[in-house]
Amino acid sequence: MPGPRTRTASPRRWFGLALMSLSLLVIGLDATILAVALPTLTTDLNASTRELQWIVDAYSLTFASFLLPAGLLGDRYGRRAVLLLGFVIFGAASGWAAFSSDAQGLIAARALMGVGAAIITPLTLAMVPVMFPREERGKAHATWSVVSGIGLPLGPILGGWFLEHFWWGSVFLINIPILAIALIGTPFLVPESRAAEAPRVDLLGTLLSTAGLVLLVYGIIEGPHLGWVDVETTGTIVLGLVLLMVFVWWQARTDHPLLDLGLFRSRRFTWPTMALALVFLSLMGMLFVLTPYLQTVLGASPFGTGIRLLPLVAGLLLGAAPSDWLVKRFGAKLVIATGLFVLSAALLGYTRLTVGDSYQFTGTLLVAVGLGMGMTLPSSINHLMEALSAHKTGVGTAVNNAFRQVGAALGVALLGTIINTTYSDKMDSAAALLPPPLRSVVKDSIGAAHEAAARLGPAGDRLVAAANDAYVRAAANAALVAAIVCAVGFVVILLFLPWKPDAVHAPAEAQQEQAGQSDDTAVESSSSLP
Repeated sequence: MPGPRTRTASPRRWFGLALMSLSLLVIGLDATILAVALPTLTTDLNASTRELQWIVDAYSLTFASFLLPAGLLGDRYGRRAVLLLGFVIFGAASGWAAFSSDAQGLIAARALMGVGAAIITPLTLAMVPVMFPREERGKAHATWSVVSGIGLPLGPILGGWFLEHFWWGSVFLINIPILAIALIGTPFLVPESRAAEAPRVDLLGTLLSTAGLVLLVYGIIEGPHLGWVDVETTGTIVLGLVLLMVFVWWQARTDHPLLDLGLFRSRRFTWPTMALALVFLSLMGMLFVLTPYLQTVLGASPFGTGIRLLPLVAGLLLGAAPSDWLVKRFGAKLVIATGLFVLSAALLGYTRLTVGDSYQFTGTLLVAVGLGMGMTLPSSINHLMEALSAHKTGVGTAVNNAFRQVGAALGVALLGTIINTTYSDKMDSAAALLPPPLRSVVKDSIGAAHEAAARLGPAGDRLVAAANDAYVRAAANAALVAAIVCAVGFVVILLFLPWKPDAVHAPAEAQQEQAGQSDDTAVESSSSLP
């Protein structure tokens, strides 16, 4: 009888990781690449502010909703097979998005792209223990983390360059050749694997969480258009919250939960996860707010807008570089709280924004925003990961990623709605002086107002001035809300994040058994490369 097989690392494993990392780069790019295209979409697709919110949020909502079940599907049906499906979905949706002729089509395509991203993200990470021996996994995980994050700052710059040389759809077409390379090479460089015991997918939990999030965001985005006391607005918000509460109730009772509520027994996991969600709420919300300001009010080109967002990256690097040393010296609690305080103070600075301000004011505050984010992000991630026992690391990472996407979606919904409401209200008097067909148009967005002003001759100058002033006031209000949210996070971290560890423990024997099963599963259920 043959002895047990031992896993040997493929000499092509690093090429396989590099190939999968290409798809992660695309996902990172698509999280921010659309930011610089928003004013262009207003003009080319006649998209209103709330349609722009949906174009951005459709991606984050489906990303967050399908992230947890996608990992389970890979465990059941084969991680490589489901990963290839993710490449196909993301690539096909990118093509659909590039050639969409209206905002509704682009929203649908972005939602499908989110599904593809939700499949690719956890499964590329799940392949690391399959492909790499234990002593190389730290380096492989670091590579995965760097590549998955580097697309975020590159998105606005690359998107701006494409917009200056091609049409807006080109920002999506760049995904297709990259994903095609990953699709062709993955079967040759990445082994197939699945869990020894195929877990059940919680379909009811997926439905409840997705419907709850979509209804909640729908109510927030559509509120200014329908009216906040309208039955449809209040009904969808209330129903969304009820469904999310039912989701939590169901997760506590089902044998195969989508979300492991036991993770939240650890305050060292719960509150850093909240901090990360707040950072992404601020990041994506303020990108949505600042891009039209930089392009329409300050007159920057799309590529120039991407360059003008670089101080955010510089601040992030400055904050992240000493974060590990600061945590060792002062503790994660103090570093995370300080990061949120700096972020809140920087956002509060934007409440002083005026039409006459130069870019230097915005750029300086962007450095401070990045500094706060840089202190908060790595400190929170490391702290929550240390709170997880060995066999909960994978699910803990997935939950953390899902909460970040929820934060991003809520940031665009919340801050975008404040922009929409304030801008529309401030434009009432200026719109009243225009012909009736133009009144609702100029109140939809600042881009529409500038486009209308170009057709009005000398009278257009007054409309441009009114629109710029209305938008800057709206941006200040949005920044104030973001600052308050981060300030609340600062207080919560100080009050509830403990100084001492309280890890999510399992009995040592169970952890050892799980670790052994994890390695055995990788051996027994991984097929060799072709």
